[in-house]
Amino acid sequence: MSIYSGIAATVVALIFYRLLQSKPIEYDQTVVIIGASDGIGREIAKLYAERRSKLLLVSRSLSKLTEVQKECLALGCISADVLPLDVTVESNCKLVRDKLTSCDVLVLCVGVLGIRVFGDLSPNEACEVAEKMVKTNVLSPVYMTSYLLDLLKQSKGRIVVVSSTAGELPAPSRALYASSKFALSGFFKSLRIETQSSGVSVTIALPGTVATSFRENALDLAYGTSSSSMTTKIEPSKVTPKSAAKLIVGAADSRSREVVFPYFYKLVMLLSAVAPWLTDLLAKLKYGVK
Repeated sequence: MSIYSGIAATVVALIFYRLLQSKPIEYDQTVVIIGASDGIGREIAKLYAERRSKLLLVSRSLSKLTEVQKECLALGCISADVLPLDVTVESNCKLVRDKLTSCDVLVLCVGVLGIRVFGDLSPNEACEVAEKMVKTNVLSPVYMTSYLLDLLKQSKGRIVVVSSTAGELPAPSRALYASSKFALSGFFKSLRIETQSSGVSVTIALPGTVATSFRENALDLAYGTSSSSMTTKIEPSKVTPKSAAKLIVGAADSRSREVVFPYFYKLVMLLSAVAPWLTDLLAKLKYGVK
């Protein structure tokens, strides 16, 4: 059999496997969305609302949560409760657990960004940014998962983690951010193995460039705007939050291990496995770092 026949057979087998995995859309689920007030989290909430889900929407901003609540109720969800909480505080995660008697889907869509070169920050600034970033990007998803894991095991539920391609592809000016996302991916990849026998799936979303205000709210902007790499030199086409949400929810439905978008980043991840020096060069070009 030629190499082309082997490749074709592999592709057909993968498609068949995906078809076996796919299941009808589930309705009347209890869905908890952490980070539901804006961007991708907001769009994910609306998609589950269309499925007549029972929603628990969690974020810091009550005013934004109230807007999302109204949108979800108008779309036909059974209920949409809101909790304006800071989930970097562990005791607040217990308050989320206290509101629930079941959980079918846990969506973790929280995160903060850093966009300055690490060496441009003073030691004090770097330590402050690192602490805040780890608390938000790593500890809060771990806290939340620890409190809801028993319910997810009971329902053979789904954990959906909105991470970043920065958790797979290091880049200049993203040292602190990437380290937090690598840690996040490491935790949930390990948890996936631990929970597999209990029927809980873990889907990790790895978005690249999404059209949100995420960049404008970067943590390290509070310490100045001196890094030359803060403006990217190469910018792949951006995905809208709505398109991102559809890809993520679709991956969760099929209990996929991960979903990467835009597709450009999937190619870069494959390239990184065989020629990491080349992806390092591409990263330098993208961010204008010498």
